[in-house]
Amino acid sequence: MRKALSAFGLFLLIVMLVGCSDEVQDDLVSYWQDSMTPLLQEEKLIIGTYDSVVGANSTDDHTTYATLIDDVIPKYTDYIEDVEAVTIETAELQEVHEIYVTSLKTQHAGFLTLVEAFEQEDAALVEEANAKLDEAKELMEAYNTGIQKLASEHDVTFE
Repeated sequence: MRKALSAFGLFLLIVMLVGCSDEVQDDLVSYWQDSMTPLLQEEKLIIGTYDSVVGANSTDDHTTYATLIDDVIPKYTDYIEDVEAVTIETAELQEVHEIYVTSLKTQHAGFLTLVEAFEQEDAALVEEANAKLDEAKELMEAYNTGIQKLASEHDVTFE
């Protein structure tokens, strides 16, 4: 009888622990640790390459153009595909992840528009590219806010 009660008690404890499990929490932890941490390192390298040829680091238009065509855009295209392939189990996290994907695609469009601006020597296209890059930055901030909100709501702490 005592063994039966102990087994039943253990069963109740397992049911309670499983019942307390938070699917979003589990999904967010897996998403961040297994998928996004390595991917974000990849993006950091790509954006570092881009940053090395624009703004104060710009030496000439040809170098910027060549870096975009030969390095940044192909790698960013692959990066977007990798991010889109991330497996997400919950609707809440998927919604936030889609903001990130949209930010990446917007930034990619900005890179492509910048290339077009160089090819056509068109200052208006440079402005259009910059507007897309600014929009991508705003979307990235919305993504970061969304991730932080989910983490807060589901007791997840990122290191």
